[in-house]
Amino acid sequence: MADIARTLDLPAGQRFDFWKAALAKAFVPLEVTRPNGKSGFHGELTGVDLGTMRVHEVKAEPHTALRTGRLVNTAPSGCYKLGLMRRGSAVLVQDGREATLGPGEFALYDADRPYTLGFSGRHRMLILVFNRDLLGLPAEQVARLTSITMPGNRPGLAGLIPSFLSQVADVTGLVGGPAAARLSGNVIDLLTTVLA
Repeated sequence: MADIARTLDLPAGQRFDFWKAALAKAFVPLEVTRPNGKSGFHGELTGVDLGTMRVHEVKAEPHTALRTGRLVNTAPSGCYKLGLMRRGSAVLVQDGREATLGPGEFALYDADRPYTLGFSGRHRMLILVFNRDLLGLPAEQVARLTSITMPGNRPGLAGLIPSFLSQVADVTGLVGGPAAARLSGNVIDLLTTVLA
């Protein structure tokens, strides 16, 4: 069953604090800010376990999530995250690289190294969270691939990711047990193949 957090059920003055807490609970502790002068906040976050990973969808107004070195040290996660833009745009910064993401584009990032993920407008993003060990690739190799825009709208292996992940997200509530474990394994296998 999916976990759902939405701000529209709350008074305007409480929405952004609720959103910050929801993001920290779903992902990792983060510093979350929004553009000055904004009142209220509209955001919806769903999350469901799929075998060895967690699949989230974020629909929200502009905000920025910052994972600082201090937060990494006090609350390590041992996880990678993959963000796939479905609508709107985002900028991901990690390891001195900046990935600008539009619809159909995705990037990998390490939750145990500082990063910034900023959204400038209303957006919809699919985020996968999974243990670092699942990729089966050397950490040094993966570190060279974080925060790089991977276009899903061009021919090649990377082009398989957006449509496959979008379809997986649409059926997460329909599969469980061994089927969910196999499906999550297929996602990891495809991602590993693309990254390798």
